[in-house]
Amino acid sequence: CSFFRRVGACKFGNKCSRVHIIPQQSTTLLFPNMFNSFKLQQTFRNDYNSENDIYEEFKAFYDDVYPEFRKIGKINMFAVCCNIEPHLRGNVYVDYLKLAHALEAFGKFNGRWFDKRQLSCSFVTVYNWKYAICGLFNRNMCLKGKNCNFLHV
Repeated sequence: CSFFRRVGACKFGNKCSRVHIIPQQSTTLLFPNMFNSFKLQQTFRNDYNSENDIYEEFKAFYDDVYPEFRKIGKINMFAVCCNIEPHLRGNVYVDYLKLAHALEAFGKFNGRWFDKRQLSCSFVTVYNWKYAICGLFNRNMCLKGKNCNFLHV
């Protein structure tokens, strides 16, 4: 599945007719729906007008969680999705420079409670962040808008 290979998630999930290769270990951890903003759940919102509204909520989230991940080791990429699609909404990706740090983070955070919900994480492989992130989104030019399957970060 080309989307799963790029972003570690697919809108069809287990019902996808394509193969999803799930690594046993990886430097990248995916925390589905970890950033749980009420504004992201408003599927009726305009594609671009509420990004500034979410900023303060995101900043508080970032200031809370990033240092916890950083305590374990150096991070290559920390990405938080603001997509509306359920399989990407609020997903947090933490890509460590070293596999040992990703393994330690998996042990520390998988099953831990955050924001009144139990976290569940998985290893994913994002081969190239450039191809996973929607380049048009930051320029307000994404034609897919709410239905885009690339990361809006």
